[in-house]
Amino acid sequence: QERLEVLADNSQLGAGYAIAMRDLEMRGAGDLLGTRQSGYIAAVGFQLYTRLLSQAVRLLRAESGLETEPDSGLPWLDAPSLAINIELPLSSEFPASYIPDQELRLTLYRRIASLRSEADLTSTEIEFADRFGEPPQGVKDLLFQMKIKILGENAGLESISIINNQLILSYPPLPKGARQRGLREVDPIARAGKNAYWINLAGLRSETWQEVLVRVLRKLQGSRE
Repeated sequence: QERLEVLADNSQLGAGYAIAMRDLEMRGAGDLLGTRQSGYIAAVGFQLYTRLLSQAVRLLRAESGLETEPDSGLPWLDAPSLAINIELPLSSEFPASYIPDQELRLTLYRRIASLRSEADLTSTEIEFADRFGEPPQGVKDLLFQMKIKILGENAGLESISIINNQLILSYPPLPKGARQRGLREVDPIARAGKNAYWINLAGLRSETWQEVLVRVLRKLQGSRE
């Protein structure tokens, strides 16, 4: 009954997004960037789900000729997600107490996912503080996670995760026949392995794991330039 009412109220051209939003409200979206997920997102994880969804949308647009449409002026609406996978203990989210409007929160998630430089990230953080006030920890974590994605992507990494109190900075799989990548030492705290850097968090004293991670990623990025 609810779905029929939504369709009746949104029968005009271009109402598909509004219908999708109402459907999302009725089904429940889970926690978009956390551990509580719904449906197919729960099965494959948010990072892979958004990547597959982005690929499917681009394929359908190419088949229907929509890729030739004029630029909307908002390139972040359709920007593909960065390929790197991030699994860190961060409460990355826009709380409803900070931004009550659900549609706006979803739009801002997509906007943040489209950022490709630290400069853009900094200006976005300033804009959020100006529009919505001092960001809570969840928003700070979300912006920090995006910063790590940008740095990690620029460093050529495939994934960044924490397992057994160790930060693992992994590269894409080795080419066939290769036994190791030949990683050089970039920081005393980062141990070079066969195809990844390992950082033992138990040995940290005066720095947080976030500070160490950013420092190492900057060095890795610099070594590629």
